[in-house]
Formats: sequence, C-alpha cells, structure tokens
Amino acid sequence: MGLTYTKLTKSFLRTLRSERKSEATITAYLTAVQRFVSFVGDIPVEETTRVQIADFINSQLEKNSPSTAATRFRGLQQFFRWCLEEGELEVSPMAGMRPPKMREVPPGVLSVADIRKLLKACEGKDFLERRDTAIIRLFLDTGMRRSEIVDLLCADVDLESGLVVVVGKGDRKRVVPLCDRTIHALDRYLRAREAHPQHRQERMWIGQKGPLTSSGLYQMIRERGLAAGLDIHPHQMRHTFAHRWRLAGGEGDDLMRLMGWKSSQMLARYGASAADERARAAHARIRPGEV
Repeated sequence: MGLTYTKLTKSFLRTLRSERKSEATITAYLTAVQRFVSFVGDIPVEETTRVQIADFINSQLEKNSPSTAATRFRGLQQFFRWCLEEGELEVSPMAGMRPPKMREVPPGVLSVADIRKLLKACEGKDFLERRDTAIIRLFLDTGMRRSEIVDLLCADVDLESGLVVVVGKGDRKRVVPLCDRTIHALDRYLRAREAHPQHRQERMWIGQKGPLTSSGLYQMIRERGLAAGLDIHPHQMRHTFAHRWRLAGGEGDDLMRLMGWKSSQMLARYGASAADERARAAHARIRPGEV
C-alpha cells in the first residue's frame, strides 16, 4: 500500500514552507487537496484515477464559480507534480488534463469619487481612523499586494526620503516612492502608534491584540467600503493603482517595476475593466482627427 493523502499532505506542506510560498498559495493548494480527499476518501495517492479528478472538478463547477474550480485544479496539479518530483508517483493522474474553461471578469476599479468616499469614511483623529486612512492611501499610492501591506515593517518605511521597501513574491525586494499625502497619512498614524499598547511590534500595522492580520485587513477594507456605500475588496486597490497609472500616461515598464511583476502579461490583465476609459483619454490627448 502506498502513502495516503493525509500522510503526504504534511510533507507537501513542509516543502511549500521551505520554498517560502505565500500563505495564500499554501492555503489554496492544501484546500484543493483536502476537498479532493473529502470527495474520494483518504486513499493511497497512487490509486488516484483521471476519472476521479474529472468528477471532482465537475462537482466543484456545480457548487462553485469557474474560477474556484480552476483554483482547485491548479492546487491538485501542484500536489501531483510534487509527488512526481519526490518519487511518490511515476505518472501524474492529471497528465494531459486541461483546467476548466473560465471567463475572466477583471475586478472593477475605483473612480475618483469612490476614492474620496472611502477616505471620507476614515476621517478622524482616533487611532483606527488614522491607521485605516494610511493603509488605504498606501494601497492606492503604491499598488502593493495585501500580503505586502500586512508584512510591512516599521523599518521598511522612510518618511524622510519618501520611500518604502516592499518584500514581494519570492522574497524579491523593490523600493517604491510615496506621494506627499501618503507620507502625511503615515506620519499621522505613526505618531498615534507611539502611544498604542502594541507600539513595540515590528510590524507596521497593529490592532488591539497585536499585528494586523491578512483577514483583519480584508475585513477593514470591506467595512470601510460599506460605510462609504461601496462593495469593494483589497485587490481592487491594486487594479485601481495600475489603471490610474496608465490613464495618466505612465510607462508600462515603470509600472511593472512598481508592481513587482516579472511578466508583461500582467500589464494587460490589471486595470482591464477600465481599458475603454484609458483609450478615450488617450484619444482626447492625441486628437488624431485634428489635422
């Protein structure tokens, strides 16, 4: 009898952590394996069949969105790839399988009016109001990922030079500039932070019981958005930054550096929902018919 999923999943998790995969990636991969085990049982991995996987993905399509089913597919794919590398399998049961087709709907971007409503919902002098204003301005000014915001250390922020060191995927570091209003918001937060019981924490963002978590940040953005009459989530901030950069005529190569992208394909993906607006703005600047 070969090793079961329960036994191999623990080793898979250790490998992912040793490779410094993000917590979001680890959760996505492990969730896929766990859901599959719930579907077929904790069988020896070598007994897994292509039909079982196809039935599982179809069940995910019935219960969830195509994007979720595709995430489950990729998670299993990574697990079986790891099994091959470790010699636990000779052939992947997913060899030649294609992920479920999905129509990608790019997240909407925030308008200037939306941004002003969101910032107004955070106005005030209290600690949380200053903190949340600073976080939102940092999101909009840098396009940082949620994990990058959460993992930010006080030592990474230099208000004098107006720069922040961001540790992105794969532990790749990049230095991102800040505008004056973001610097001002960060300064107001840091002054309030000095009197907070958790002020000795190395992490930049703190709450009542310690550093702000990824889920806590997500919930904060959702609640501030609802207070402003907006249904938003953190990743829209990143898309909004990319859109506003390109709308203003910013170079694609510069955007790639600021966002921490390795692939130019991301230029087309981010801010795609507002591509028509950018095209109209470019037309207004260029005015091709005026000869």
